[in-house]
Amino acid sequence: MVAEKVRSLLRFGARLTRYKDVFDVYCCLRIKGIDAELLNSCMAEGVFGNEPMREEDWADVRTRLEKVFSDRRCVRQLSRAKGNWLKLPAGKVTVGILSEVKKLMMRR
Repeated sequence: MVAEKVRSLLRFGARLTRYKDVFDVYCCLRIKGIDAELLNSCMAEGVFGNEPMREEDWADVRTRLEKVFSDRRCVRQLSRAKGNWLKLPAGKVTVGILSEVKKLMMRR
């Protein structure tokens, strides 16, 4: 599930409309925790090196998400999102996701 949601974030970038996915990813990565090996396997299957995806590894994912989360329109929409079931500030969620992706980068 997490890999699919991350793939969606990467594909749609700042044009994403499924804001709930951002909060879901945060919850799975930061609150619940995940099996990093399983996530790496799923990402290798569905994202890394697959058409039409451009990301080859976690470093590429981080770079792309940094661009997405620095887009003012995207951040504004995340801040207003009805899908924020965690009731957390959008900035905390985006920073948390980037932090967890950095940890995944370091594991490889």
